[in-house]
Amino acid sequence: MTDAPGDAPARPGRRTLGIVLQLLLTAVVTVLVFRALGGTLEDAMALDRAFASPTVLPLLLASLVLFGGYALAARLWGWMVAELGDPDPGARVSVQLLLAANLGRYIPGKIWQLAGLAVLARRRGISATGATAASLLVQGFALAATAVWGIPALLGGREGFAPGGGGGAAVGTGAGAGLGAGAGATAGAWTLGILLLLVAISSIPAISGAGTRLLFRIARRNPDEAPRPGPAFGPRWLLLSLAVWGVYGAAFLLFLHGLGFQVPPLEAVSAFAAAYLVGNLFIAAPAGVGIREVALAGLLLPQLGAAAMAVAILARLWMTALEVIPAGIFAWIELRGATA
Repeated sequence: MTDAPGDAPARPGRRTLGIVLQLLLTAVVTVLVFRALGGTLEDAMALDRAFASPTVLPLLLASLVLFGGYALAARLWGWMVAELGDPDPGARVSVQLLLAANLGRYIPGKIWQLAGLAVLARRRGISATGATAASLLVQGFALAATAVWGIPALLGGREGFAPGGGGGAAVGTGAGAGLGAGAGATAGAWTLGILLLLVAISSIPAISGAGTRLLFRIARRNPDEAPRPGPAFGPRWLLLSLAVWGVYGAAFLLFLHGLGFQVPPLEAVSAFAAAYLVGNLFIAAPAGVGIREVALAGLLLPQLGAAAMAVAILARLWMTALEVIPAGIFAWIELRGATA
């Protein structure tokens, strides 16, 4: 593979104006959705509501599982790099490069993460195109996986998830908690149907190949350099992505239990994946900030009551800390190596 020529940089003033407009749009949409859910500033600021009956061990275990999910996602990127024809960076380097590049997610616009990854990968003997293509493909399969995991929450929402009681430690337990029988059967049928549809579609080389070419165009890369996958390519990577998001969902479930909320597993995992999907699709929001929180709060509102927004915000702080702190260390290591 050869590196595609980069585009000419945008003017600083225009770039700054674009970032400001993106942030304003994100803030306006977040506030409007939050108010539509009946949220108030008091709800957003009352983080103490998130601590129903906290216990340390589940929170520590949740953190370990979450970081394990980050590491597994990074390793998937390394495997994808190798599948596209570049050298496999290995487990340690994959985690180091991807987490360092992920700092770019917190800058408005989705291109900064890819640009940083391309620069870091080149220093490790990986072509910029190979690193970018692998990241795009992994992200594409991750979005498909979040859609599958999130179907029960997206279909159920506030109607399908029966209220569990109002935000205390017993929320989500007892008769009537969770998806009702009818809603659960419908969500299960849709989940299975969409999963089988995605497997079938991704098994057709012409369709999966067209998808990879489209991702290359979105990233302003030469679509002729996109891989030509075989029949097993799509299903294999979809199942791997589903496994990664199963790990993330398990971490979030443990996090809720650590705070003292006994939310049923399906509701917790599905709401978490659905909120990520919504936040990621709103491209103006850096790392889905704001949008993901209000989506998660809305989906968990019947289970957590008044504590839903506080839990969503606390979950963001928890996840960001476990990503940014190691990422900062890895970025410092990379910068030190570049200047040595």
